[in-house]
Formats: sequence, structure tokens, C-alpha cells
Amino acid sequence: MTMVDTAGRDLEGLVSRAETLLNRGELDEAEGVLRQIVTLDPSNVWAINKLGVVKARRGDLDAAGELFRRAIEVDAEYAPPYSNLGNLRYDAGDYEGALELYQKALAIDPEYEPAYNNMAAAYKKLGRIEEAVRALKKSSRLRARAAGRRAGERFSRASGCLLPLLTLALLFSLLWAMG
Repeated sequence: MTMVDTAGRDLEGLVSRAETLLNRGELDEAEGVLRQIVTLDPSNVWAINKLGVVKARRGDLDAAGELFRRAIEVDAEYAPPYSNLGNLRYDAGDYEGALELYQKALAIDPEYEPAYNNMAAAYKKLGRIEEAVRALKKSSRLRARAAGRRAGERFSRASGCLLPLLTLALLFSLLWAMG
């Protein structure tokens, strides 16, 4: 099912475009698309959070923090803005405060891999090496599991195309053998 607003704009397409632009580091263009999404859907917590990421990447940390807090106001059960606020605390040297926010993100979503990775860095800064190693191992396991799921999805899509072709090839070989 495609998310479409009343004006007929494809929100999924805009989200996909914004992700691509963010991954390429094209912040100006990404910000424009994210603002479009928020205009069409003011409660789109993903876009609000990503606008905060754009601001953080540009060094506008106050604006980033405001956007992350706004995302939390919209949906307090969405983990990424907590982790992103934690990153702002980490960058400010408040490693304990960062840990609290990473833990909040994980209380919401125990599978949110970036929070484990960020926790590992904070624990390391605090000299809590064993905890850093545990968090890093958990992050690695979750990342590997996600990579396995993506590979399985790609195989599943490919096998969906291959099955009819293999069936057709088998049919032709049987017809040829019966000849």
C-alpha cells in the first residue's frame, strides 16, 4: 500500500528520495524533500527526526536538538530521536547523559542497533571497557542479522522471478524430450 496525501503526492517516494539524498550527503536537497514531507504530514516523526540529523550535520546543534525534541513530542515511542539527542550530549562531553538517552532509545526499541554502537563509544569514554565491548558485540550481532534479512529479501524477490522461468524451462525440456 502506498501512502498518498490528499493532493496525490506519493509520500513513500518522497521518503525514498530523502533517504537517497541523505546517504549521498546532499543536505540542501534532502532538507527540501524532508520539509515537503513535514508539510504534507506534520506528524511524520521520521522526517522531523531526519531534519534534526541534517541540522546536526551542518553544525546547527541547537536547531537539531529542537527537532529531536519535537520528534519525541510527536511520538515518544520512536527510538531514533532519543539516540540522536544522546549524540548531542556525547559531542558536548556529557557521556553519562548520552548513556541515559541511548538507554531510553533501547527501552523503546531493544533492536535499535545505532544506540548500542553509540553506547559503546560513551562507555569507552567513561573507561567502562567491559560494558563498551558488550554494547559493541550487541551492535555487531544486530547489524549482521539485519544484513542477513536484507540478503534474504533480495533472494526472495529474485526467486519469485526465477521460479516461473525455471518452470517454463522444465516444461520446454519435457516437451523436447517427448518430441
